[in-house]
Amino acid sequence: ELNIPPPLALTFLRTFSTFAAGTYTRPQTTRDKLLLYLGVAALLATDYHLFIDSLAADLRLHPEKLSNYFKELGATVAKVKGSVKQEAAAARTYKVSLKLPLTFPKRS
Repeated sequence: ELNIPPPLALTFLRTFSTFAAGTYTRPQTTRDKLLLYLGVAALLATDYHLFIDSLAADLRLHPEKLSNYFKELGATVAKVKGSVKQEAAAARTYKVSLKLPLTFPKRS
């Protein structure tokens, strides 16, 4: 039991899964949608700048794969070398930044 109010649970199910043959499933498209929503929430919570290594670990994704989702959101991703202690542990950090306002190419 997740202790989520039923209306909220239903909204999450409808938004991030597909109902077919009496059961809910999560095809890749809805998994991608969930990761994009999480990316937007993370950017909003951190004032549009964050390191995604710990988030990637929590989601059990490689940081490089997670960085692709942030790129789809219009953010820039940079690999930043860590301190000497971190380099000894072979850790790399991925910094994500979203510069607002977004500017899109003008159509001719």
